Amino acid sequence: MKADPKKCVLEIAKFLDRDRYEALLENEAMLAAVLKYSSPEYMKLQPSNGAGAACAAPLSSPDVPEIMRAVFKHAWVNTLPERCRADCA
Repeated sequence: MKADPKKCVLEIAKFLDRDRYEALLENEAMLAAVLKYSSPEYMKLQPSNGAGAACAAPLSSPDVPEIMRAVFKHAWVNTLPERCRADCA
């Protein structure tokens, strides 16, 4: 059974910050942008010079919602082993 990307993004946002979660519920354009930038299809389009390089270009774009930056920062700080963070930095 496949997970619903929209539901997953909303659950992550709810976990990270209640205000950001509510902002995504109220703003369909913001939610659509988050879904676009977090999709596997979009990630495959990015150059893959390592995990850090693959994420750097889209996250630095001005149209990437702040919630996406927060999600990646949360994952970066809390889930990647110290060695991987040093290799990707």
